[in-house]
Amino acid sequence: MIRRFIFPIILNGLVVFFLAAQINTASTTWFLDRTDSIGGYTTTALLKLPKIIETVYGKAALFSCYDSTALLVNCNPIGTDTAFTVEVYFRPDSTILAGTNNEQRFIHIRNLLNDNRRILLEIRQLQSQRWLLDTYIKSESSNLTLVDSSKSHSSGEWHHVALTYSNGTMRQFVDGVELLSGPVTYLPIDANGKTAIGARQDPRSWFNGAIRMVKVSKRALAPAEFSFPTTTKVQEIGEQSIKSNLLQNYPNPFNPTTNFTYKLEKEALVSIKMFNILGKEVATLVNEIKPAGTYETKWNASTFSSGVYLCKMQSGLYISIKKIILTK
Repeated sequence: MIRRFIFPIILNGLVVFFLAAQINTASTTWFLDRTDSIGGYTTTALLKLPKIIETVYGKAALFSCYDSTALLVNCNPIGTDTAFTVEVYFRPDSTILAGTNNEQRFIHIRNLLNDNRRILLEIRQLQSQRWLLDTYIKSESSNLTLVDSSKSHSSGEWHHVALTYSNGTMRQFVDGVELLSGPVTYLPIDANGKTAIGARQDPRSWFNGAIRMVKVSKRALAPAEFSFPTTTKVQEIGEQSIKSNLLQNYPNPFNPTTNFTYKLEKEALVSIKMFNILGKEVATLVNEIKPAGTYETKWNASTFSSGVYLCKMQSGLYISIKKIILTK
């Protein structure tokens, strides 16, 4: 939503009225650290309530496709806006039901009086225990499903996913990287609609895994604006505390080279990649197995144009993304 304001100024003795526009930056962030309410809105169980667990990112809701756990939130955080971003920070877990419960829905927003208007985010669990992102928008005039079978992701690890919509285009992202986009006509869902987390509102298509955060912004965000929760000192059950770390680059802003320092707690495969503001990969700095220790790598951006870039480090469960600025 863009809000417009009319204001007067005096120019050569005349009162002239100007029209100014202000971008709506409002957002709603839900941390799933309880089951009786989320963000001040009441919740109910679709069948059974999920468990609240401690993770390296803080408390999260643990959903089970075996026990049919899901939450229904008495709120549609998008309201009547026609541009938006839905972000989810979650950990899809492996399940022996893959193939029989391969469609696992974790976000379902719909109009209570008109089921033709709805937004869905789900994963398609593969027999390999990897998953695909599936995003869907439907209205009376059109509908679109985005899913790329060539781009699968690991189960049992934390990931950030996002759906954005603006000006007739839906886009989907995993860990800040755009996967697909396509045209679709979105019509506003009733402001009094509801949101299911962990399943369809029917209910069916149960999700299996943990969800830490759901965030909705009332405009289409660029990847550099996405929210990635930081780790805490809490140790997740069954996992070692994560001490790997990617430090902010220096110098920043920079031209044309900058340095990154990163730490590995134990021997692991580590990748450090660079992305532009649209989420397109532009360079790979590191992609190899390294022993525990502290390292430094450099990026020479002499062939790239000025702007904001993203540096993503991934090693096992650890994922970190830093925003950097190239100025020429």
